[in-house]
Amino acid sequence: MPYVFQYGSNMSAGRLQHPSRIPEAIAVGSAWTESSFEVSFAVRSIKGYAVSGLVPGSPGRKIFGVLFQIERGLIFRDECRVGRKTLDQIEGGGNSYHRVIIPVLSSTNNGVVEAITYLPASHSWEAPTTKEYASHIRDGLAEWNAPPEYRNYIEHILKRALESPANG
Repeated sequence: MPYVFQYGSNMSAGRLQHPSRIPEAIAVGSAWTESSFEVSFAVRSIKGYAVSGLVPGSPGRKIFGVLFQIERGLIFRDECRVGRKTLDQIEGGGNSYHRVIIPVLSSTNNGVVEAITYLPASHSWEAPTTKEYASHIRDGLAEWNAPPEYRNYIEHILKRALESPANG
């Protein structure tokens, strides 16, 4: 089964494994991106609020997230099981985000693995996020014991994303 790296609201196993999403997702453990990114809230959700995305480049930093294993038929829209939503659909694959493969350092096997993740199709949306969405991110960070300095980084970004439409 492919590895999937989740860095936003789907870090929370309770969110990703919710019956309306992908309850079969298997949590592997925490991981860090090998490349540098910045977290942004300039992606428009289908409900009209800002959601998280990664912006590649520098200065940037390694991004904390969670590795899951998910069967292909629950990831790829073109291999979808009848009557099931895929991760491509949940992530707005092709519209809001593009599916890519990136190297991540797994805390479980102490090695680098190739993982699917979703990067924003654009970074131009200007709207605040919601408290509910922010709580999923906080839950995931707590659930996977993200380091305090990384939590502080995300809290700073969430504060701006909750307050201002110009949050990127």
